[in-house]
Amino acid sequence: MPNDNVLTDERCMQIVAEVCEAPSLNYWKFGDKRVLMLCRAIEREVLAAHPGQPEPRAEVTDEKTTHLIKTLSDIVHDQTVAMQSAIIEWKHGKGAEAGLSWIVNTLAGPGHLPDFDAPHGKHAQFWFNANQANPLPACFCGNPSSSLWMGQGFCCDDHYREAKAKYDATRSGDAS
Repeated sequence: MPNDNVLTDERCMQIVAEVCEAPSLNYWKFGDKRVLMLCRAIEREVLAAHPGQPEPRAEVTDEKTTHLIKTLSDIVHDQTVAMQSAIIEWKHGKGAEAGLSWIVNTLAGPGHLPDFDAPHGKHAQFWFNANQANPLPACFCGNPSSSLWMGQGFCCDDHYREAKAKYDATRSGDAS
């Protein structure tokens, strides 16, 4: 059963014609005050067609979501402060080993120390590349990538240059 309270394309065009006093959207000038009037008119139509919907820009509050965002923000903040503390300890305290203890303690508490026997467990950059939140596609050699070009990931400048040279050679061969 169709919903009669739907804002149809025909009604939208009527609103455009009424507000803009123009036969079609081709006459609509972006940035014109009429654009705002059109948006407000459509907004009123949508609200009238869907009673009970929240007002536009009404603040939606969800206590669990707010709490989760706060918790995650606090974790990121504390991780950053721990790394800053490690640098302060290294530069102005008891040196690099003492500074490293800040990082070790931050990771060891929740059980996040790296497994050195895991893939890339002995190569810091590859470990980061493989385990970051949104890793890039792997390099053609199989290693995790730290750079991206034309949708392909690369683990080092040499592999990027190799792929780019092949691409350039293919393009120049196509041009002849």
